[in-house]
Amino acid sequence: MKTQHRLYQRRAISRAGVDNPDNWPRWDIYNEPQNEGGPNPYYDVDYLPVVVETDLTPVVYGGGGIEWQDVSGNALTTDEAETQGRLTIQDAS
Repeated sequence: MKTQHRLYQRRAISRAGVDNPDNWPRWDIYNEPQNEGGPNPYYDVDYLPVVVETDLTPVVYGGGGIEWQDVSGNALTTDEAETQGRLTIQDAS
């Protein structure tokens, strides 16, 4: 049985023209919007409300991020859960 969770997706889009080795978008799921500690010189960062539907249990780890746990206690990342078809993410709007 799948359950819906209202969470936040961190969307960090690299700024055009910035040459940085960390120049890649991140699509992380968080329990609540995080304090970025000021403007980010490499990314435009936003936290958007999303609905996550899954048969897994969200587990909040240090820094407010989410990992997922199955009934056997195995931990999965959001990417792993999506790849296995056990998790979908939709905008909450």
